Amino acid sequence: MIVKKLDWISFEGKEAELIMTDGKNECLVFSQPCHVALGENVNDLLHAMDVEDFRRTTETSEKITRNSDITYFSQFFIAKIINIKKNIVAVGQIRIELDYAIPDWVKVDELIEFRCDRLDLW
Repeated sequence: MIVKKLDWISFEGKEAELIMTDGKNECLVFSQPCHVALGENVNDLLHAMDVEDFRRTTETSEKITRNSDITYFSQFFIAKIINIKKNIVAVGQIRIELDYAIPDWVKVDELIEFRCDRLDLW
């Protein structure tokens, strides 16, 4: 993932709002402490906070959509299951660790949908 946009919320507090992209997909991310620079390639996982509405989907492609009517950082995902035991999903090359235990009825490579209140980069 590449840091496409970096806006400091508090430079002294090392808090920033980021737009991360894999060239196709983009997501809004909160980072604290922020140690990345604009244009930097980041291999770390993003962390989904307060995952809700986790379920199978009939959609056939991955995507990320802002859902700011719930909270500013809220986003909706259609993602592929990468690792059930480690709760990792992906949208394209954007890899996300959920704060939600992926149920055993889901299979690796299956598409699921969910929303989260915030994505973080630590």
